[in-house]
Amino acid sequence: MSTQIAKMREDGTLKAFEDKWLKHQSAVMSTDFSSPSPKILDIYGLRGLFLISGVSMVSALLLSMIHLVREKIKMKKWKCILRRSADIQVHDLSDEESTI
Repeated sequence: MSTQIAKMREDGTLKAFEDKWLKHQSAVMSTDFSSPSPKILDIYGLRGLFLISGVSMVSALLLSMIHLVREKIKMKKWKCILRRSADIQVHDLSDEESTI
């Protein structure tokens, strides 16, 4: 590979390719400078991003609150069930003691 590049350099074909490619790129770049200046990003330009992130945060907050409320309700039900079973066991024990 190196020998082929060296041969192209000696022949002048490598220089011709470089001139052709670089001149083409410089012609493209010179036409880009005549185009209008790029738009500057500001808050108004990013409103879609802010809208998406805001909706995502609100929905995540609502889902977490719903989850916490459901867990709290579930814990209240279990506490009620455990109290009732404890009351029943205490009542059964007192009945057994009175019969003895």
